[in-house]
Amino acid sequence: MLKKAWFVLITLCFAQITFAQRDLIRFNNITIDNGLIQGSISGVVHGKDGFIWIATADGLHRYDGYNFKIYRNDPSQPNSLPDNYISCIYEDNSGKLLVGLYNGEVCILNKRSSEFKKLNLHRGKTNETPKPVSCISEDGRGAYLIGFDGAGMIKYDTSGTKIKIFQTGVTGGLVSNSIRCISKDRFTGNFWVGTATGLTEYNPVNDVFTTYPNFRNLNDKIITTILATQPDQLHIGTYGKGLYLYKRGEDTASRMVLPKSKGSRFISFLEYNTNNK
Repeated sequence: MLKKAWFVLITLCFAQITFAQRDLIRFNNITIDNGLIQGSISGVVHGKDGFIWIATADGLHRYDGYNFKIYRNDPSQPNSLPDNYISCIYEDNSGKLLVGLYNGEVCILNKRSSEFKKLNLHRGKTNETPKPVSCISEDGRGAYLIGFDGAGMIKYDTSGTKIKIFQTGVTGGLVSNSIRCISKDRFTGNFWVGTATGLTEYNPVNDVFTTYPNFRNLNDKIITTILATQPDQLHIGTYGKGLYLYKRGEDTASRMVLPKSKGSRFISFLEYNTNNK
């Protein structure tokens, strides 16, 4: 099993664009000296509550711009963070913070009580080797979509009553069980699922996965992030292979030319700029 391509930061940087000089980007470096207890970062969320939530290999950090509050496992507290090795975080549309763990669990933080509640994802399957949670999204129809590194994808009804498991060999169209990202297409309502061996499209209404021959040049790429920028085009980030652009109807996805640097080959995050700046 290929481990997820975590991005490791020696320092955590927050960028601020000044309005007087729009071309000038200033960075404030947040380091261990400022209270960050771990330099291995697996996810960052700017929450609806105004806080910056940072997932690390040694606990969850909440940053208010000045100080950190740190959530870690406490064996004497049964409702503390179940495990310190966090693999991803996600804030849903209602502002709930979901924490994905390397041990295969997902929990929701109660921000008022600082307690964590685990989702019942595996329903007593204790004999199976747990796989790390690699990404979390929501389908807009009352379910979370949870990807695993080696165990496919789970559709978890937020009521906790229904679970659907999607895996290769059982689910047609899913190209790999090593899920790297689940990104909603804002134009179609479907989801693009990036894996360790290519890309597939998921329809949450009928739970159908569709592969496209036009993506064949991405089959040997680890897809790390996907963004639908126009109704007819996708930007596709990869681990170590750069950024690709796919336009519907074309034969293949084409690699985009980026400024030359080692980091330009490793694309971990894409976001649409709604301000058009």
